[in-house]
Amino acid sequence: MGLGCRLTETAYNSRFEGVLSGGAYPRCHFPLDTPSHLRERHGGMKATYEQLKEATEAGHLATARCLCEAILRQEPGHGPTLIRYADLLGDLALYDQAAAALARAEQVMPPQWQQFFLAQRGHYHRKRGDYPAAEREYLAAHALAPEDAGYLIYAAAAAFRAGDLPRAEEHARKATLCEEGSRAEAFFNLAGYLLAQQHYVEAHVFYNRAREIDPTYPGLSERLADLESALELEDSQEGSREE
Repeated sequence: MGLGCRLTETAYNSRFEGVLSGGAYPRCHFPLDTPSHLRERHGGMKATYEQLKEATEAGHLATARCLCEAILRQEPGHGPTLIRYADLLGDLALYDQAAAALARAEQVMPPQWQQFFLAQRGHYHRKRGDYPAAEREYLAAHALAPEDAGYLIYAAAAAFRAGDLPRAEEHARKATLCEEGSRAEAFFNLAGYLLAQQHYVEAHVFYNRAREIDPTYPGLSERLADLESALELEDSQEGSREE
């Protein structure tokens, strides 16, 4: 079980999905004189986008790619699909194509989507292994939504993957103070970064803070059991040295 962010991406995608869905194929009230083929095209594209969402959630990369490309052939500037397409291409290690899709998405991105777009660009850099660049994008997203813990959790995970544990800890501590987002994950990840630095007592405190917020948080019971075992070993070893 890793120490980086695990659930934040699910929460981020859920929140971004609300933005995407709102701007993707909203309910339309067509004028009476709208040609029937335009009505049918809108309905067909909306159905295709729903299929794309389902394929993405199921992890069906080939299907999702086909659906993205089908939508973009009809609407090359459809921002939500471009974002999904870029993310998918990044998962397939097609980084140049992913960057091109992100560049196209940026041209059509409404201002209110900017923090989501910056986070997506952070994901792109993370998938390429450029963790400092990913961290910068996540922090830029956080500056636009400072009440949201998610972007700081991402930034902390990027710093952690870059090997900068104190910086990961700093971001995670700030994330625990945010009013929105997964505070349970913020405490869980902060405890993990402290565990990595062998600050076991403080890590134990923050794992318990995560448990207070969400007793069913995945992996929490296992992590606490592991940490308590390590603390017992430390105590027994210290006792042996004193003898």
